[in-house]
Amino acid sequence: MREHHCIGRSLLILLVSSCVSMLTGMALADPPSGSDAEAKLTIRKALEQWPRDFNDKKAAAVCGLFASDLIEHLSRWP
Repeated sequence: MREHHCIGRSLLILLVSSCVSMLTGMALADPPSGSDAEAKLTIRKALEQWPRDFNDKKAAAVCGLFASDLIEHLSRWP
């Protein structure tokens, strides 16, 4: 049973780190201008805060990075 918990956690970490990498790339892709700059700053702050929330086990803050209507589908679940 513990093995499945570890696998689930590993998949969650992989999913979130992929999302963080993608969002970081998007935030840094274009030079900021106007309200774009504010949006990018908000994204950057959220991405910098996320690892601290994860390490502090703040589940609501960790999951807050995702859309509330996110549906997880793992097609290769062991």
